[in-house]
Amino acid sequence: MSKQSGQPPASPRKAARWALYLPYVLLLLVAVGVSAFWFIARDRVNDAVDAWLTTEAGRGRQWTCPERTLSGFPLRFEISCTRPTFDGQLGDGRRVQGEMAGFTAVAQIYDPNLVVLDFRGPVTVREQGRPDGVRLAWEGFSLSVRRAANAFSRLSAYMKKPVLAAVDGQGGEALIGRADAWEAHVRPDPAAPNGDDMWDVASQLVKASVPAADALLGNQSPMTVELQAGLNRAGLFAKGAGPAQIDAWRAAGGRLKVALLKLTRGDQIVEARGELGVDDLRRLSGQLDVKAAGVSELLARLTGRRGGMGGLLAGGLAMLGGGQGAQQQGGQPSGPALTQMPPLVFADGRLMIGPFPVMRLQPLY
Repeated sequence: MSKQSGQPPASPRKAARWALYLPYVLLLLVAVGVSAFWFIARDRVNDAVDAWLTTEAGRGRQWTCPERTLSGFPLRFEISCTRPTFDGQLGDGRRVQGEMAGFTAVAQIYDPNLVVLDFRGPVTVREQGRPDGVRLAWEGFSLSVRRAANAFSRLSAYMKKPVLAAVDGQGGEALIGRADAWEAHVRPDPAAPNGDDMWDVASQLVKASVPAADALLGNQSPMTVELQAGLNRAGLFAKGAGPAQIDAWRAAGGRLKVALLKLTRGDQIVEARGELGVDDLRRLSGQLDVKAAGVSELLARLTGRRGGMGGLLAGGLAMLGGGQGAQQQGGQPSGPALTQMPPLVFADGRLMIGPFPVMRLQPLY
């Protein structure tokens, strides 16, 4: 017969009871850590915004952000601003003032390198001392920026139904242009040679209409514009795109390398490829090689008259096929008949179609 100990065996229940509480303790520690991180990060975001406003003020650009709030606890950072304003000087010395209805910027706490901004319109901009100006409105406008390794890796913007109008001191508006949508995407080109600092640019303006241009060109059809291009020396625009940055980009040999610029307007189609830049007098420079269809009437209008040099140029292009719209097969259109056109040349402050001058170019900024 085995001997029984006088001491009772230790109960495992006491140890097991602590294990029941452990997940709640860990959850509480995580919650405290997330809360501490959020409030510390909130203070840093506020400090960063204040520092940016101070830097801009030192450059002569005054921004205000009334009713600024920072919320979103605990899983995101959301900064909102109601009726922000701008007061600053343009490159030519003129001073402009602007205001917007508001914006909200959001970043998730688990992915702080992606910031999504939602803008509330309209935006109104006026030259100081003048009652008239321009106003841009939209039904929706969002912009997202992703950063990686202390530099942005992608920027995307989308605007639904933008409307640009001229406004006067009495609140009246005159339409300048409208579109169904506009979108743009920018990212560093991973295949670019070292030191080229190339950005890929893609943009599209869908079903745009500009009444003044419609009347001039004699075509009421909405226009869709597509751009695919590469921008070299683009790192100079990482902190802004004002006159100083554009001048630095020009001085560094910056060029916009157009892979495709396509305009579609009814039966008129124009495709262009080439390079563009800015000359020392801040005018557009470069050359675009062009293919087109259905543009003989357009060229006659652009060159100023149906007879003389304008009519001769348009007639010659029509003979080459530039006046055709779509090829016909069995009575059905099979696609555009694009014809090689004389290049568009931007040089010495003039726009030329081949050797023929069309118009003088004004400084871009």
